[in-house]
Amino acid sequence: MSKVKIDQKGFGAVEILVGFVLVLLIVAAGFYVTHANTQKPPIHGDTTAQNNFLAFSNVGSIASALESIYAVNGAYPSDIEQTTFDAANQRVGFDALKVPDGTKYVYTPAPAGCTTDAKDCKSFTLTAISISDNKTIKTETSEATN
Repeated sequence: MSKVKIDQKGFGAVEILVGFVLVLLIVAAGFYVTHANTQKPPIHGDTTAQNNFLAFSNVGSIASALESIYAVNGAYPSDIEQTTFDAANQRVGFDALKVPDGTKYVYTPAPAGCTTDAKDCKSFTLTAISISDNKTIKTETSEATN
């Protein structure tokens, strides 16, 4: 028997298929590693949770603004619905913080009967409440130290 030497050039179908499968596996592994730790936000698609999160955040923002008002005026306002704060020529109204659907804010200045004009409101309690189940989302309480 004589050996016939075949001069092969290029890749055959099997080699190309194996290479293609390896490339796909590498791409799939890279995609998995890149996206495996990507999580949906905990409130994704749940509007009640989104609104509660927004209300929670807003209570902190409003409380900070109230502290700034106290620093400027020496007293907290008696009603936040009509309060604006002007710092460095920037007018900020509490109405700019949207009250999320299904929630309400309850602001209670103290002592009872205090007024903005008299500048005798020395503390406050601000609470965000879920209307559907009447549960407290967040409460901020402040008492002036002066």
